[in-house]
Amino acid sequence: MISLPVDCAQRSAQHRSHTRVVGVIRILVFLQLAALLLAPGSVALSSHGWCSSDPVVLIGDTMTHITLSAPANAPSRVTGSNEIVVTIPDTLSGVVVSPGPGFGRGESVSVVLSPDLQATSDWIEVTIQVFVPASDDTMEIGVEFATLDAGLLAPTHIHGVANSWITMSAGFQPALV
Repeated sequence: MISLPVDCAQRSAQHRSHTRVVGVIRILVFLQLAALLLAPGSVALSSHGWCSSDPVVLIGDTMTHITLSAPANAPSRVTGSNEIVVTIPDTLSGVVVSPGPGFGRGESVSVVLSPDLQATSDWIEVTIQVFVPASDDTMEIGVEFATLDAGLLAPTHIHGVANSWITMSAGFQPALV
């Protein structure tokens, strides 16, 4: 049997890890689309339509999903990149796995560590702040935060408007490792 050089073995492990992350992201997108299409009276079926942007953040060992939603004409009204700040306890690590498309203008997603938030074996506190720049201060922005736990999304919701910081305090049970 031929053994791979150390750097090839490391690249192979990194590729497998990346492949798992891509698979989880695909599942998240599929679940979100399925939920929108199957839910009675869902926004996907409403007459005015909606547009969304969906960054994914790994907090500790838990994959989390942030969904920003806005009216279907948001791409023509948004004037710059969405800003998303995810604040987590300073005892955890956080990594942006995949930023969303930002209503066609890009998205800046950052993770900030805070000693003011708590993480226990039962609950992890997080704060999500969102700013969407737009030509219309009254454009409604929805923010959802959820974990991918056994394939089910259980989101926390909040609404605000463009050109104002929208702040959500949320929490979740950590993933079992």
